[in-house]
Formats: sequence, structure tokens, C-alpha cells
Amino acid sequence: MKIKHIFKHYNDSLVGYLPIKIIDGLAGIMALKLYVSLFAPAEFGRYGIYFATISILYLMGIGWISMAGFRFSKELVTGQGTSKENFYSTIVYACGSIFLAISVIAVSTLALLPGVLNIDSMVLRVGFLLTLVVLLLGYSMNQLFINLLLYLDERALNIKLVLLCAILKPILTLILYYVMDGHIVSLILGQGLIDVILGTIAIKRLGIFRYTSFKSFDKSLLKRFMTYGYPLIGLSLVMFLLNFSDQYVITIFQGDAANGIYKANYTIAASVFTMIMLGMNRSVFPKVLKFWNDHDEEGAKRTISFGFKYFSIIAIPASTGLYMMSEYLSKLFLEESYTPGHSIIGIIAFAMVFYGMSEYANKGYELKGTTVPIFIHCMIAAIINLILNILLVPKYGYLVAAYTTLIGFCIYFLLSFFRRSKILRWHIGFSIIIRLLVINGLMVGVIILLQSFLPMNLLSFIIIIVSAIAVYGIGILLFGILKEEISRFSLKQSK
Repeated sequence: MKIKHIFKHYNDSLVGYLPIKIIDGLAGIMALKLYVSLFAPAEFGRYGIYFATISILYLMGIGWISMAGFRFSKELVTGQGTSKENFYSTIVYACGSIFLAISVIAVSTLALLPGVLNIDSMVLRVGFLLTLVVLLLGYSMNQLFINLLLYLDERALNIKLVLLCAILKPILTLILYYVMDGHIVSLILGQGLIDVILGTIAIKRLGIFRYTSFKSFDKSLLKRFMTYGYPLIGLSLVMFLLNFSDQYVITIFQGDAANGIYKANYTIAASVFTMIMLGMNRSVFPKVLKFWNDHDEEGAKRTISFGFKYFSIIAIPASTGLYMMSEYLSKLFLEESYTPGHSIIGIIAFAMVFYGMSEYANKGYELKGTTVPIFIHCMIAAIINLILNILLVPKYGYLVAAYTTLIGFCIYFLLSFFRRSKILRWHIGFSIIIRLLVINGLMVGVIILLQSFLPMNLLSFIIIIVSAIAVYGIGILLFGILKEEISRFSLKQSK
């Protein structure tokens, strides 16, 4: 019973979702290894542009509704009267209408422009565009409905679907690769179809269609969503520029192959930090929202502060390790044609640290529903990032795009942190950050020492990683980083 109690305590903690995203992230990296072995850099680069375009279409069209839905889901779904019917009906009809409009406009426009896709046949162009519609549909269902499970106390199913996504996508892609003679459509459909299938399971569990009807569509609720989420349309656009403009600039000035190299190495760092950020966020932010809905402002502040602290504890050494081991990681997970861009891994890892910290800094604005300041901070960072990309990438190549991304996210964090909402100004102990940096420096020394005499192979990689984790973990204990948490946990166990 004691072991079961400890497991439950950990599962309900601010890092309880982290192991799931670690497994998901590792599966994603292994899937990346498969994809780069199947597709040349130029093909993988084109897929990167397709996926980036799908992402911006989702963010601009549906993402703002999703964010508003997450924000108000618990309040409305568990409310009295017809609030559940109104909530689901408004979400489904609004998102469905936007999705259809985007799909019709995009397919109709691009079908008449053969030069954009380099496909001469109208039939083949339309067929290819329909596969992209499937990718958009699947991505939208994954981001909205599978994530909505977390906010409506369906965490177990969310975990199962997340892990199934990670496992089934590369399997289906591999099958379709051989069926379709190695065409890039196999990768597009492999991603989209699995998301559609698993998203449908989430919809069924939530009973969405059972509660959805046109008469329950609530214009006043949609207006409420728009008040909260409409500024996020602009935010989505500038966030897209901050995240993906580099890929478009690289493709225009350096070609598909250069973008393929950039995207593959970028993905390694992004995958690691996706598992860290989402693993933390999906434990921390639902708890923050619960405190906020219960009118416990101090509880919300405390949870954000602890979340920022735990993210820093994990993200600082993770980014350092990725930077120092980038060459080996690129050789381990990518084909030889992709490894010249290995430095991108470490640079993007540091950029992701600032990105993750920004999410905590902005949480006060999100809870208050005042998202305009977030838009302004992101817009400033995105404009600087885009200008630097246009000026520097044509002359210095794809590597400089990683540095401009780092600069952009650093600016975004600094603006977000120092101008964070005074209404919900949470605390962060700067002494903890300083101690973490000292411990991180000790870990760096150990890595440098081991790298100086160990050969570059898998066994050496494991030895270095285990040694670095051990040194960092001991440092965390000796410097008292988790003293408060250990005391609190011991007190609970003694009761």
C-alpha cells in the first residue's frame, strides 16, 4: 500500500506526466531515425515545409478556439444545465466550419498553381492536396480532442493515445512507404491517419457527438471564446514566424536539402524539449487552472513558481548535454547526409529553454484573459528573428538560422519575464538558478574530462550520460535545491 501511495503521490505531482512525454519523445526520436533513413534530405525538407504550413493553418484557424476551450472546459463541462451541450456544440461547429473553409480555399487555390507543388497533373495535384487535408484534420483532432482529455480528468486515456500515436505513426509510415514505392505521401498519410483514428477515440470517450446539436450552438459562448482567443490568432501568426520562418527562408535561399538537414537536427532538440515541456505543462497547468477556478490565487502562484523551478532543474542540464553531445547524437540518430548540421541540436536546445520558461512567465496573462501583451512580446521577437534570417541565412547558410532562433526566444523570454502580469506576479528564487548553473558547470567539467579520453561510441555515450546525471543529481542534493520538497514529502510519509 505504501508503494501504491508513493506512486499516486508522484503521478499527481507537478512532474507526474513527465515520464509519459519522455517515452513519447524517445519514440519520436527513433521515428525520426526511421524517416531520415527512408527519405533523402531534399524530400524530408519538403515534408518539413508541408508540416510547417499545416501547423500555421491550424494555429490561425482552430488553435485559438482550442486554447479557449482548454481554458473554460472544466468550468463549462461540469457546470449546471446545458453548459456541456453548449460547450461541445460551439467547439464542434466552429472548428468544423473553419476547417472546411481552410480546406476548400487551400485545395482550390493550390490546385490551380502547378508551380507551387511541382506537380503538372491536375488530378495528381488535387490528390496530393487531399492527403495534406488529412494531415491537417488529424493534427487538429490530436491537438484539440486528445489534449482536451487532460483537462476533463481523462488522463489515463490521454496517456494511452499519446503513446499509441508515437508507436503507430512510424509503423504505418513504413508500411505505406513500401506500398507507395517510397513516395513522400507515405509519411504524410502515416502521420495524419493515425491522428484521425486516435482523435476519434478521444471524441467518443468524451461523448462529444452525443451532446452536440446545432440548436445548442451558443453565439454568446463563441463570443466569449473570441474575447479570450481572438488575440491568440495574431499570437499564433507571430509564434509561427518565430518557430518556422527559418525553414521557409532556408528553403528559398539554400534549397530543400539544406532545410532537410536543418529540420532533422532541429527535430532532435525539439523532441527532447517537447517531452520536457509538455511533460511538465500537462502536469502543472491543469493544476494552476484548478486553483484559479477555485479562486485560490496564492495556490496558482505557488504552482507556477514550483513549475518554473522544476522546469529549470531539468531543462538547464538537458540543453547543456545536447550541446556538448550534438555531434554524437547526430551520427547516432541521423544518416550521414544529415550530420553536417549537428551543431544545430545544441543551439536549438538552448533556444527551447527560453521558450519553455516563457510559457510560465505568460501564465498570469492567460489566466486573466489578457493575451495582448503576450502577442506584443512575441511579435517583437518574431520580427527580429525574421529580419536576421533574411539578412544572414543567404550569406552564411542554415546554421545561422539556429542562432537567430536562439536570439528570438531569448528576447521573447526576457520581455515576458520582466513584464509578466503584475496581477499574478509569481516568485522565482534567483539563488536557485545561480546554484543550478554552478551544478551545471560541475557537470560540464565531468563531460569534458570523459570526452577527452573516451572513444566516440555507444558505450562511451552511455557512460558520459550516466556520469553526468549522477554528478548533477548529487549536486542537486548537496546544494539543497529540493530541500523543501524532500522535507514536505517525508512529513507526508510519516503521517
